[in-house]
Amino acid sequence: KRIALFSGLAVVGPVLLAWLRSKTVGIDVMLYVEPAFKLAKYCDGLSYYLSRIGENEDLGFFTMVYGITKVFGEFSVVLFFCHLIIVSLCFYSLVFFKQRYNCSLWFGYAIMLLHFYNPSLCLVRQGLAFALFLAGMTMLIQKKYIKCIIMFILALSVHKTMLAVVVACVLLKIIVEHIESMKLKIFLVLLMFSSVLFASSLAGFAINIVDAKYAERLSTLEANSGGIVTIVTYALLAVIPFIVCYKNKNIQLMFFLYLPVLGFLFQSMGKLTMYFIRMGIPFMAMIMFTIPYVMKNKKYQKLFLLFLLFLWIRNIYFGRHWETVPYIISPELF
Repeated sequence: KRIALFSGLAVVGPVLLAWLRSKTVGIDVMLYVEPAFKLAKYCDGLSYYLSRIGENEDLGFFTMVYGITKVFGEFSVVLFFCHLIIVSLCFYSLVFFKQRYNCSLWFGYAIMLLHFYNPSLCLVRQGLAFALFLAGMTMLIQKKYIKCIIMFILALSVHKTMLAVVVACVLLKIIVEHIESMKLKIFLVLLMFSSVLFASSLAGFAINIVDAKYAERLSTLEANSGGIVTIVTYALLAVIPFIVCYKNKNIQLMFFLYLPVLGFLFQSMGKLTMYFIRMGIPFMAMIMFTIPYVMKNKKYQKLFLLFLLFLWIRNIYFGRHWETVPYIISPELF
């Protein structure tokens, strides 16, 4: 009961912050969440609403917004339910990894809050899609295939770019199962170095193979892969877990440890457009599992969290990444 109480409080805090925030907290909120809410308020019938949204949009997300709007009629409640799903599914997945792989629940949750929570306040659709995808991955491990497929379909309906995540994961899974572990580790490290040197070429190739709508976004958004400190930091976060576990033969586990490497590749391609960094967030968010798996020493855990706190202050507070600071409570609630 005590653990359940503390777990509930841990989830409620971040959800309340998301609920109480102004629409200016998170740059994408006013870009598509608020317009979707306003349109839902004045549309009679879901089919008409979706036709106004457009057939190429992420209909799962907009259907959810429509339903919440019609039942509650408040924009803050839309934000509340979005983050209730995001935080709850991330916490559920952390509990699963604790039970399955003995990963520290609270260490992983602290990493999630410092590394993934602020971007999710901005990238609401992508945050929802990632949380659904993550829950689907835990069900895949448990061989609950029907539930896994449902979660993946929901994730894709919320944000179509999750298709790239699913495809990348499938390809990585095949590679992990067919290439000897040490050779694969060497290949991935070399790939990371190459991605830094040839980021523009890789990004150009990616733009040429995606849907025209997303290609336009990829080629027009501001470039920002970060400086040398950012690149080195992401490289270490991606590489350390699978280097520490270089003798591990568990294919299923190693698959998860390799996922942040894909996040680093997208981070490198941010030299061409910021949108690649957004696409890499679901992969880099996996450090909430990979780091706790390899870092059991409580002293090192505290030092690592201090390091993440430093990055949070540097990037979120001073750098204003994702436009979630300053945090402002919505005046419409009072």
